Amino acid sequence: MLQHFYSEEAVRYNSMEIAVILQKFRELLHYNQTLNQHLINNTYWLKITEQGLVDLFPFIEKGKLLRTLYRMKELGIILQKQDQSNTYWFTVNDIPVETPAPANHSVSPQAQAFVNGQQVEPASKRLWSDVNQEFIAESVAKLVAKHGYDQNHFFEIWHTFASSMDANGEQPPARMDLIQKRFIAYANKVQMNLAHGNRRYQQTYNQTAEKREQAVEAWLGYIDKMPPEFVYKVDSNGLQASLDFVWNCFIRKSYEKQIPLKNSYQLENGFSVFVNTWRQNEVKDQQKQNYKPRSGYQKVDHNDTSWADDIDLEGL
Repeated sequence: MLQHFYSEEAVRYNSMEIAVILQKFRELLHYNQTLNQHLINNTYWLKITEQGLVDLFPFIEKGKLLRTLYRMKELGIILQKQDQSNTYWFTVNDIPVETPAPANHSVSPQAQAFVNGQQVEPASKRLWSDVNQEFIAESVAKLVAKHGYDQNHFFEIWHTFASSMDANGEQPPARMDLIQKRFIAYANKVQMNLAHGNRRYQQTYNQTAEKREQAVEAWLGYIDKMPPEFVYKVDSNGLQASLDFVWNCFIRKSYEKQIPLKNSYQLENGFSVFVNTWRQNEVKDQQKQNYKPRSGYQKVDHNDTSWADDIDLEGL
């Protein structure tokens, strides 16, 4: 499990949005760590487009989301890069939260009195972060049973919740059951937002996959249907095979390579590349016959278009 990271100043500005963003980023970074992908300079990164960010957090208005990410970057909570294709790269900065002190470790008398349910002197300020983690374990167990994450996930949410409450200057109630109820309500809201984001992300992914599949299938509609103007637009001089035959080979090869068909410009340019390479193969074929090499010569089989595996047929 990745470490939890937190900035009191950031949560003071915008606790819920930052908590949700951090939780989701940690989840995706942990996924990258598991698959050992996007590892740059010993750091795992999250690669995502601006639209992907919006789909990942549909419950946060786009402008507010980008402002929150910028603020998190300025405060050092996250690191961000942007490549030439306007794709964002994020990682969470290495600022671990202090773990609660063990039971046998000395804590302040006020904190110990508070967690023991004793009366605290009015002059002392009670803090949410002084609540012993053992008192939260029961709530964490309920959340694990309900949502299916491991307990470290919810202890991290507790750290964020307690720190945000302290940063806002709100003292915890004297009753432990009220503290547990407040925490469970907060954790449920975080999980609800994460679940909503996951559903929206999956829906967008499915729609994108369906559109891509339809664009690939569109190639098959052009078999035996070469646009008439291509006879003049595509240079077929010196071509030994018929242009219609080469066209069908081009269509089948493009479908085989699972290239999404987007527009007629792509058809024309991809076909031109295919025809030029085909003609070069015919010339090489003829030269081999003229040289009559010692080893047995086998004529090129134009039904085998494996030679087109590595050429650009997208024409974009």
